[in-house]
Amino acid sequence: MQTAAVILVVGLLIFLSHLFSALFDKVRIPDVLPLIILGLFIGPIFHLVSPSDFGEIGSVFTTLALVIILFEGGLDLNVNQLKEAFIPAIKLALTTFAITFSFLFIIACEFLKLPYLQAALLGLAISATSPPIVIPMLAKLNLKENIKTTLILESTFCEVFSIILTLAVLNASLHHSEGVTTVFGSIIASFTLAMCIGVLAAIVWSNVLKIIRKVENNIFCTPAFVCIVYGISELFGYSGPVATLAFGISLGNIRKIITYLPQNLMPSEHSTLTDREISFFAAIVFLVKTFFFIYLGLTIHFDNPHIILVATIITAWVYLSRLIVVKLMMPASLGATPTDNTMMSIMIPKGLATAVLANLILQSNIAMAQYIKEIAYGVILFSISITAIMAFCLEKGLLDGFSNYFFTKFQKSIITEDEN
Repeated sequence: MQTAAVILVVGLLIFLSHLFSALFDKVRIPDVLPLIILGLFIGPIFHLVSPSDFGEIGSVFTTLALVIILFEGGLDLNVNQLKEAFIPAIKLALTTFAITFSFLFIIACEFLKLPYLQAALLGLAISATSPPIVIPMLAKLNLKENIKTTLILESTFCEVFSIILTLAVLNASLHHSEGVTTVFGSIIASFTLAMCIGVLAAIVWSNVLKIIRKVENNIFCTPAFVCIVYGISELFGYSGPVATLAFGISLGNIRKIITYLPQNLMPSEHSTLTDREISFFAAIVFLVKTFFFIYLGLTIHFDNPHIILVATIITAWVYLSRLIVVKLMMPASLGATPTDNTMMSIMIPKGLATAVLANLILQSNIAMAQYIKEIAYGVILFSISITAIMAFCLEKGLLDGFSNYFFTKFQKSIITEDEN
């Protein structure tokens, strides 16, 4: 009976996910939020399921979801759009990350009275934007492709910054072995070598695809190779997410990429994914996305009013500062409308990386680690809720007045005052 109930629940969850997706297409409510709320109901609220029920499988599954979503997102990116969006994405990621971390560090030290180490860890964990949330939402929003590309790259960069710096600070606090030069060297190496692994993997895979397609039931081979690329990159100490994204981008644009490489060293034929394979991958993404967001809802739990207040203030600042960053940093070359700029301003939800880093901080047994984790989880819930609700309002045109004022009239009034 218990097995039958589990199978029934799995079927219902998948059915509900399709329903939420259809709901988004109809009324523009992002399906991310209903899935997380569903996780909250069956987990922290009614205690039907808990993350501990999944054991190690839960953490492995969330990482698998990140890998699959990043690869599928990379397949849709065009090289020309990538070149146009790369520099704005780097600027946006660095500025958003720096401002978010700096404010959180000051708040944690001055108002929460956290020691410097704990304040730094809190700021770093919350500064990560979540690609597994950003990418599925962007896929269904009415935005220009170059803006979507910018946001996908930015969320990936922010996540990598956060992971590398948090691990470096934790390692330095435990072993006193990391210096500033070492940390920045790790970031550069992690980015550069991970991208090289991703590009090289795409070249190799594009040359063996024709052979692989002769194997029976070969449709799962590409997803398996995506996992291999991620695993190899992580085992070498580089960024698995960046390698996965680079692999997806390179495979989706392989015919353009090989024109930049020495032709005498390259095989004569290259293959990319067929429409059937891309459709199959989209179905996998839909499935893992469903259970990822429900699992994320299961892991969010906090009932301390102080934690709720702190998480609310932090989340409010993160979104307020983001508005200013987008206003100052986005170049006119992207051709963003005021509504596009507002949409870019809200695409900073916290998710998988923040949750994982909060748990790593807890496992390190440093003082006040539980307090840091509860605040981080509160910010995850509030940020996802704000992003989903604001995206709905923007899609419905409810914030057009604010967008036009803040990104057009307000800017013109400042210029006029400066001229006078």
